[in-house]
Amino acid sequence: MFKQHILKMSSKEFEKLSKFVHTGFLFLAALLFTIAFLVQFSDYANIILLLSIVFAIFSIILIDSINKALRYILHKEKDLKKYRAFLEAKQSSLKNWKIHKVLRAESYLNFAILTFHEGNFRESIAFLDKITIDTFPRLSRKAMAIEKSFLLAFNYLLLGESVQFEIYYQNLLNIEGNKKVTLLKNRYLTFLETFRDLLLLEKENHFFDDRPEEGILSDYFKLYCSGLNAKLMGDNKSAKKYFGELAKGSSDFYFVREAKYQLAAVTN
Repeated sequence: MFKQHILKMSSKEFEKLSKFVHTGFLFLAALLFTIAFLVQFSDYANIILLLSIVFAIFSIILIDSINKALRYILHKEKDLKKYRAFLEAKQSSLKNWKIHKVLRAESYLNFAILTFHEGNFRESIAFLDKITIDTFPRLSRKAMAIEKSFLLAFNYLLLGESVQFEIYYQNLLNIEGNKKVTLLKNRYLTFLETFRDLLLLEKENHFFDDRPEEGILSDYFKLYCSGLNAKLMGDNKSAKKYFGELAKGSSDFYFVREAKYQLAAVTN
């Protein structure tokens, strides 16, 4: 609802909004709930209670819009500088608020994703190590465990540390849950297996071949893997095509820098 307006904000404006939503609005809603309880026999109790519910709902909508805006900046705009500025603004708005344990854990996850895409794999691992799965609500713990194990495995894979990769790959493999959890897990396992085959085992894996380009960040992975497959098959013409297309992106992204390196290798 508010996503488009948020996307036009500066990082300073975004920080003020985040602080207002995560502190002021929720505090005001809690205060109104308390007042409604204390004056429950008053004629105004129902009005105060209704106002507190409206405030709480509005804050939840704003928080959802903030998260959607952040995902849009990363996956559609593919702007890591803006993504970092907004994440840092959001993190700043949560300073000294110990009640926001889940929000802090989500912040660590967002920074882990950011630093991964920047190619700062050790830093990404450090953020992931700060995340305690039990911090999250019970219903979302399995999904968060999958996200954490996947990112840890992917970081170690790109660092070339096969032993550590295998540890977190197995951790991911051993997570059990309902159908939704299983689908998410299998998707990430297939993703990791594709990159493992291409980078560690140096064998073809055409998982991305039938996936259409969607104009989002996952296209970077498709182009990179297609380029590696072509290179392994000795098809330098196709490899140059895929790496050349990816190389047009922002060099802030690790995979874009790698594409430029690979492009130079198959051109010479």
